[in-house]
Amino acid sequence: MMILMIELRLLGSLIVIAVWFIFYLIQRIRTRRQVGQNTLRRRKKRNKKNQESMKKNDVIAMLERLKTEEVFSGFEIKASENSLVRRFDWGWQKLVLNCQHSWDPERKDLALVVNLPYKVRFNAYHKWFEKYSPYDLRDQRARYTVAFTETMLDKPRTFLGFCFLENGEGYEADFEAMKNDVLRHASQVFGRFQTLKDLYDYRMEVLWSEDTKRFSHGGDWIFEDMFLTKVVSPENYPVVKQAILERLQAIYDNVYTRCPHTEYFYAKADEIIAYLETLTLDNIPKRVKTGKAKDEKPKTKPTMKLSEKEKIIKDVKRAIGKKYGYKQHDYINWKIKDGYFFCLNTLHVVNTELEVKPVYMDDLYWKIIYPHKETKLPDSLRGNGTLSYLGQKIWEKRFPEELDMNFTTELCEQMWEDVYRKAEEEVESFLKKYPHPVDFPRFIEGNEKIPVLTQMLIKIYEGKYDEVYRMAKGYIDQGKIGSHVWVMEDGTDKGEYEFILDYCLAAGAK
Repeated sequence: MMILMIELRLLGSLIVIAVWFIFYLIQRIRTRRQVGQNTLRRRKKRNKKNQESMKKNDVIAMLERLKTEEVFSGFEIKASENSLVRRFDWGWQKLVLNCQHSWDPERKDLALVVNLPYKVRFNAYHKWFEKYSPYDLRDQRARYTVAFTETMLDKPRTFLGFCFLENGEGYEADFEAMKNDVLRHASQVFGRFQTLKDLYDYRMEVLWSEDTKRFSHGGDWIFEDMFLTKVVSPENYPVVKQAILERLQAIYDNVYTRCPHTEYFYAKADEIIAYLETLTLDNIPKRVKTGKAKDEKPKTKPTMKLSEKEKIIKDVKRAIGKKYGYKQHDYINWKIKDGYFFCLNTLHVVNTELEVKPVYMDDLYWKIIYPHKETKLPDSLRGNGTLSYLGQKIWEKRFPEELDMNFTTELCEQMWEDVYRKAEEEVESFLKKYPHPVDFPRFIEGNEKIPVLTQMLIKIYEGKYDEVYRMAKGYIDQGKIGSHVWVMEDGTDKGEYEFILDYCLAAGAK
């Protein structure tokens, strides 16, 4: 009996100790949580205080110190854009201090991070094209011709920028380190680009290099390089013209690279080329005073500014699209139906394209690239994000030039009512033929221009991991790692095909 009582007392003591320990743990967790919240509040307060410590005047002070250096002789400070600018009759040279409050990973403290692009503009290269550019005139005249960042010159790809601690510690040493690089790079860039001949040599070097794949979209540069060749090296003009037009045709034919701008410039190509071939420059470099040939008759001007027109189009698209179940983001209108993402891709009053892709493509891609990320991305990114090019065209509507010249709100409303009505007919017709995303391969069957990534994602969705593994490994063995590359924490590059390879291996591929 006595033994039983002793055991019961011991058991009671153990229970009391256990209960006490549980309460202790709860209290400890509460205390830590409170401490964490207080720490977070202090950090936010300190962050705000420190951000206020590095103000606009501090950035201007950096520019003033750099301006005293010989390489920046003749440069003036433009405070509105944190830059040093030197202007010439042919254009300008510019150093910009792009600043943001961030974090110094080495010293593990809050810092002002500075990146310095070096920009050069040749007016003649752009000025003649103003009449054909779809962009706002102010934006056109602010454009640079060439620009280089620190990583494009001699810094590694992992370089985040020059860090200045918010508390001011080590400021002078940090500034000297930045200044030494800036002086070297400014001399390198600004010394290299001073005439159109300098620009021509650089552009031809890039144009004819193996790196031309980065020129994946047709735009101003196509015709501006053609013009540059004509005025600097007319003997090479026929060859360069042919090569550039072949590039434009290849971009237009490839669903991967085609975009509304490509459509616009492709349609205008003959007219633009005929015009530029009438132009000459007596002296190089020189500013082109007018974009019109002397004997050219002025054309009828649009009834409305481009900015006003785009606002009306945007409002009309949103209002009418809502009736048909479409949402709007920037230049796209989209909706999800029966597992498909349907997107009307439009830019300016040129044309619109109705594209489609299975919803699972984007979901699967992000799962492969970011396996541990649970954040759901906005559906709009399916249409104008990284994978927008995976959409396949169902239908296209090209708008007549007369509509652009005689634009009115009433015509715009009528036009978009017709566009949405026709788009809905095309959507319903598509869904009758391919009612489920598993039917999508039948839609693209026989199309040789389907992106490799599309093919891989479809096969992964079908569970064909072995086949995709062999595809990805084959491309990787050829040195091809995909269209998109990420810099990993260890500083190495990893392409999307390598991510897909790992995903298939994890799924049991052999």
